[in-house]
Amino acid sequence: MSDVVRVCDAASRRDLPHKITVPVQGVFTAQAKDAINGMVDKLDQFAKEVTHVSQEFGTHCIFDEHACMDGSQGSWAHLTMN
Repeated sequence: MSDVVRVCDAASRRDLPHKITVPVQGVFTAQAKDAINGMVDKLDQFAKEVTHVSQEFGTHCIFDEHACMDGSQGSWAHLTMN
């Protein structure tokens, strides 16, 4: 369980390259491991997209750049489109 805490703590500090790497067992299933690692991947992708858009705007004054997050739903889709 300490690997789960390490990854969640790192994500809460916006330190996104961390993944759960230990074998899963007990209450913590492979599905939960995949969900957390997937969340970290999406947050990392979002951070890269926001950085890209801000660089295009700040460096080249391009106003029509949008973040691209394939498969986004709900508030994530709304956020990336705005």
